[in-house]
Amino acid sequence: MLAPYKVSERNTVYYTNLTAENFSFNHSHNPFIQYNRDKQFRLMINYLKPSPDDRILCVGVGSGRELEILSNYVEKLYGVDISEKLLLHCSDKFKGRFDGCLCNLEKDKTIYDVDYFDKVVCLNVLPYFSKSGMHNFFREMSRIVQDNGELFMFILNAHFPVSEALQKQSQKNRQKCSKPIYYYRPISDYVNVFSRYGFVVRNAEGGDFYCDINSWFFKYLFNFRWSKLLLRLMDFGGRTTLKRYYRSLYLTLTNQSYSQY
Repeated sequence: MLAPYKVSERNTVYYTNLTAENFSFNHSHNPFIQYNRDKQFRLMINYLKPSPDDRILCVGVGSGRELEILSNYVEKLYGVDISEKLLLHCSDKFKGRFDGCLCNLEKDKTIYDVDYFDKVVCLNVLPYFSKSGMHNFFREMSRIVQDNGELFMFILNAHFPVSEALQKQSQKNRQKCSKPIYYYRPISDYVNVFSRYGFVVRNAEGGDFYCDINSWFFKYLFNFRWSKLLLRLMDFGGRTTLKRYYRSLYLTLTNQSYSQY
């Protein structure tokens, strides 16, 4: 296992050099992966309920997938990323509607003023952050998000029954091919950090319990022929107390820090 600081260094290098061309979705034929991608955006709109005048910051703009969906609801698009190439891609894609900020939110501040944003979207970012990086992230969100503003986020859940095996498998595989490494963390780790900076959970919903661990049982269970039934179960269970055992969780947080900055 790599030391946390080594993981953070590797991830920073990888994402700094990332380009829009790197965002290829080779597994879109997999109904479980496609379900989770579609669910991300559905929940983002359902929970944040964006309106035209909202200032919504997209953390980790990537190739602009979240921005493209938000562009149907808001006038101005805002994004932060560690890659200058990705920011330039989004600037070219969305023209004058896009306001971007080059920033490593594991350790730096954004260019935005106190209470600047109504809402924040953070998908597929926090699982790659170190614990110190999570503190910096929520500290900065507390500064730039208005009182009672909202943050919609995605996490990987260590309470998922086989998360430890998945973590070991991903570290081993990703070290070999120099890909970024992500963490399954207990829900309490996140709660302890974001509550320190004034955030409380308004909504929580389970994402999926799809598992691609190398096991005959899981290969049989997640055979595509069962996919319709399993997807219905995922959708139903994600809204019950069973969600705390899902592989992924979507949390909507409210900022109640009351402008300590």
